[in-house]
Amino acid sequence: MAVDSDPGRAHAIRRLFRLGMGIEEATAAVDGDRITLSLVDHLLGGPRVHTRDEAAARAGLDPEVAAVLERVSGVADGTRYSEAEIRHLSLIGRLLQFVPDEMVLDQIRGDVPVLRTMALRTLDTAEEVFLRAAREEVDDPIDLAIRLVEVAGPLLEVSAELVGQSYRRVILHLLTSDLIVQALRDDAETIPVAVGFVDVVGYTSLAARVDPTGLDDLLSAFEHLCQATVEGIPEVQLVKFLGDAAMFVSLDPVALGRALYVLTTPIEDEDAPLAYAPIKGGMASGEALFRGGDYYGAPVNEAARLTDLARRNSVLASDELHDVLDGHFKLRRIRPVRLHGIGLRRPYALREVLDAEAVEG
Repeated sequence: MAVDSDPGRAHAIRRLFRLGMGIEEATAAVDGDRITLSLVDHLLGGPRVHTRDEAAARAGLDPEVAAVLERVSGVADGTRYSEAEIRHLSLIGRLLQFVPDEMVLDQIRGDVPVLRTMALRTLDTAEEVFLRAAREEVDDPIDLAIRLVEVAGPLLEVSAELVGQSYRRVILHLLTSDLIVQALRDDAETIPVAVGFVDVVGYTSLAARVDPTGLDDLLSAFEHLCQATVEGIPEVQLVKFLGDAAMFVSLDPVALGRALYVLTTPIEDEDAPLAYAPIKGGMASGEALFRGGDYYGAPVNEAARLTDLARRNSVLASDELHDVLDGHFKLRRIRPVRLHGIGLRRPYALREVLDAEAVEG
């Protein structure tokens, strides 16, 4: 047996081996300067001791299907699987029993970016509350990995269960929402909806002047305002955030107009992050394709164009919405505009809410 000329390297490999890592895995971790990352993965995810064929057989999948899932969702590194990853494959296998393959793959493709964002938020919290102190207290990469696992293990367990329960609650809520019921009831590929966007004015220039912490506070305040607004106006659904913008839909254009009006109302608190970052909005209605939790089509494009055109602290509504919004808002027609890819429009600005108690309530 050859003697390692580097005692520190040999000691690190032996420590990793005693913690359950295989010799090859431990050696690769030490030589690749990935001791902490590899050990955290090993202790939290479990030893990667199964081949793809073994993992696929355990999960009841064809190995070629497992290979496709690797590329789509990053289930494993393509060579070895842990028990946790096999359980993941097994769940996908169960889903494939009653959902067509391509639909499952499309769902996974759509879920992965969302899950990454959620995970990064969790890690951001962990970094702020736990991990930064751990790094300051521990220098040795193996001791640091053990410390991180002590913190991240319970956090991972609770966060994963919370996500699962939250996901279940959201699905149950959506199954009884007017939008989803309408989509399920109609055989048509599209549904008639009102679509709205809001956008933080001058965010790009602001990003060049404000430090990242200030931008984080601004975006957090923006997201909180959007979420709080739809909580107060349940007829409106928040579809997604797009950085410094947000998209909403509703079967009720009046309710959507109220939500956008609230969101674009100036913030009076001078200390609030959004006090010097006004918001503008736009809305339109029409037939939209509902696919993958998102909406596509003419009203989406028109609402986005009107948002770009709107002034700060204002909402522009498509001219087709005049009769629906009239009586609920004081409307002012603006000059005709030609929207790219849409044509000539004569939109209205929502100047005042006439049934203000609906917004205040």
